[in-house]
Amino acid sequence: MKKTAITTLALALLALVPFASADTLSLSLSPSSFTGAPGDTITVAGTITAASDGLGAVNLLGDNINVNGPSAFSFVLDDSAFLLDAPLSMSGGDSYTGDLFTITLPSDTLAGNYTFTFDILGGVDSGDYSILTSAGGTLDVANASPVPEPGTWALLATGFGAFGLAAFARRQSAGNHAV
Repeated sequence: MKKTAITTLALALLALVPFASADTLSLSLSPSSFTGAPGDTITVAGTITAASDGLGAVNLLGDNINVNGPSAFSFVLDDSAFLLDAPLSMSGGDSYTGDLFTITLPSDTLAGNYTFTFDILGGVDSGDYSILTSAGGTLDVANASPVPEPGTWALLATGFGAFGLAAFARRQSAGNHAV
């Protein structure tokens, strides 16, 4: 009997304590589709909005960036824009618009279609690294148009010059024999 009364009292006290919850975040990327070529750096911007549902502030503690595609492992991902510029916490109705991260495509990036996702991590307390919201997009990498190096141009010009000189010498030689 005593055990039941204590259990009931404990449950009643728990019902009076509000559960920790936070406002819901949404994330939209602008734009969500990009094109680039090897050597380019793509800057991804977006808007983070906290819903006005009255649940309380939410801490933005980190992020994850994932890229999938033919040679995505060689991409250089830089999230310093999000980490330095986005607010540390947001309450209902708050909004942030700005750069979130960059994707640098090395010169040996394979052409193809890539997909990426950006997750914002955080929660009610400073130790919570749950995924609060995610957004994704696509990146179309085109073949780089090959640009000859200066040495190639010099070799090409030397070759054409040699052909021109040979043709000139042949004309001169044919002209001398005709007399």
